[in-house]
Amino acid sequence: MIAVIFAIKRLGNLDQKWYLIKLLMRITTLAKKYSFYCVLLLTLLGQNSLVYSQCPTVTNVNQSFCDTQSPTIASLQAVDNGGGIRWYATATSTTALSSSAVLVNGEDYFADDNTGSCGVRQSVTVTVYSAPTGANFQGVCVTNLNQATPSNPQFFIVGNNLQWYTVPLGGTALSPTAILNDNTIYYISQVNPDTGCQTSRLSVFVNVGLVPPPTGSAVQEFCNIPGSPPTVADLVASGNNNWYLTSAFGVPLDPATPLINGQFYYATTVDPPCESSDRLEVLVNIYDLNDAGNDGNRSICVDQVSTTTPFNLFGLLGGTPDNSGVWSGPIITTNGHLGTLDVSSMTLAGSPYTFTYTVSSALCVPDTSTVTITILPLPTASVSVSPTTICANSSATFTFTGTPNATVTYNINGGANQTVTLNASGTATISGTYTTNTTINIVSVASAGTPSCINPQTSSTTLTILPLPTASVSVSPTTICANSSATFTFTGTPNATVTYNINGGANQTVTLNASGTATISGTYTTNTTINIVSVASAGTPSCINPQTSSTTLTILPLPTASVSVSPTTICANSSATFTFTGTPNATVTYNINGGANQTVTLNASGTATISGTYTTNTTINIVSVASAGTPSCINPQTSSTTLTILPLPTASVSVSPTTICANS
Repeated sequence: MIAVIFAIKRLGNLDQKWYLIKLLMRITTLAKKYSFYCVLLLTLLGQNSLVYSQCPTVTNVNQSFCDTQSPTIASLQAVDNGGGIRWYATATSTTALSSSAVLVNGEDYFADDNTGSCGVRQSVTVTVYSAPTGANFQGVCVTNLNQATPSNPQFFIVGNNLQWYTVPLGGTALSPTAILNDNTIYYISQVNPDTGCQTSRLSVFVNVGLVPPPTGSAVQEFCNIPGSPPTVADLVASGNNNWYLTSAFGVPLDPATPLINGQFYYATTVDPPCESSDRLEVLVNIYDLNDAGNDGNRSICVDQVSTTTPFNLFGLLGGTPDNSGVWSGPIITTNGHLGTLDVSSMTLAGSPYTFTYTVSSALCVPDTSTVTITILPLPTASVSVSPTTICANSSATFTFTGTPNATVTYNINGGANQTVTLNASGTATISGTYTTNTTINIVSVASAGTPSCINPQTSSTTLTILPLPTASVSVSPTTICANSSATFTFTGTPNATVTYNINGGANQTVTLNASGTATISGTYTTNTTINIVSVASAGTPSCINPQTSSTTLTILPLPTASVSVSPTTICANSSATFTFTGTPNATVTYNINGGANQTVTLNASGTATISGTYTTNTTINIVSVASAGTPSCINPQTSSTTLTILPLPTASVSVSPTTICANS
């Protein structure tokens, strides 16, 4: 091998040298473990540049890219020395990386030729620049909008040579002095310091808080309104503000905090989360309100106007009015704030009269109150009754009508005075049951309130009471025979209508005449009772008087009788008995065989007999029956009975022939 090396050195022809070198490489391929010696040998020959001339050469061991370039293995830079370029993940890896494999920031990559074994691999450290880092919501607090620029140091964004855009892709980068808009999204990339490429962009929502030092009046004055005192919220400064009790630091005051007279307050401008560092100093002065007092009033009865002495309107005001005010109104007052008033010219038609008291000052709003003078009319009242005429023991209502809430003094039939108060509608009622004529006399009327105006009055109204009608009934005669006549007579209030029934039957009516009578006549067969139910007077109203009187007509039954004979058939010259049966003690009129009338009186058992010896048929005919007592009732009857007489039998004898022969 040494001889070969020396031979190579002696050769001046490069092609010959190359031939010997290839021969030497074949030898070393057979024994790779001697490769070190081969390299050493070539080095000694001064020809090592020829040995590595096929391995790629890395001239930049630190290569950088932007994420917007989407760098891959193919993006890596190396010098191809004829053997091609392959990249590996490690110095000893046997698997080449794909040219489309994405580069990883901070990784090392190793270059080799196409064989992957050209020698010691050179490495490249890769840096991939991506979007700058920072919060997606950032703000700046400025006292002037010219300070709201991308170069404001209040932005905290990590990156190199930051570029600001208004769009996520493309567009033109903003100038470092461009004024940013409040509540706007901006897109920020960084520049690769090695290549100048720009990365993807970080989106940042930018809030610009403009907080210039506030301006305003150094002295602010307020009125102290009772129940609603001035508060921190009433202080005035430019912009939105926080208020403090100190010129630096401190805790913001609640806007509802009441202000203190003579206190200094300090304002900042606030545009959350920003607040100005400089504060406006304000001195607070608080003044009491003008006080005209509370409204007042006075009423005067119209009949007292001419006698009312002048008085001060100021004394009618309520509260604690200031005495610096002035009066105005329809009538001129005197004595300044006292407002002395003469009411003698006031009239009912001009009422009410309103006077205004005004208190004013330079700072607080004027305050006014009023006093109203009212001329009161005299109250009135009248009384009526409904209905105006009633029946005794019926109800009626007296109605008082007049000035609302007035008190009416009255008497009944001239008796002791009484009072009744009208309601808010001006009415009052008195209801009752009355038996005699009743007159209510109004004496006077007094109005409600102060003063109470009294008006004497002499009106009245009368309730007329109608007496209840009456009626009675009688019958004549009181006792009659059946089928005889009788007359019922009604007597009572003239022209009244009497409701009655007969023997408890349906109600009927009869009207009495102007003399107060009415009659009902008829023929009756049974006892008849007329019951008066009620009596109604004529006219309006019709008074109805329930009554329970009655009268009864007694009916005597007609007597009866019948006749019988026993036995009903006899032999001539034999005896028979006729028996009369009927109403006890009645007298029976009869005839025999149509002859002259005869009478027979029945005993207490209602019988009578006639016995005799009869030779011919005999018929007894009852003609009538008369009852005993008064009246005697006679009942015509046509009943009869007949006794049949049988003639005595007769007989005679004869012979024929009258003469005969013996044995004939």
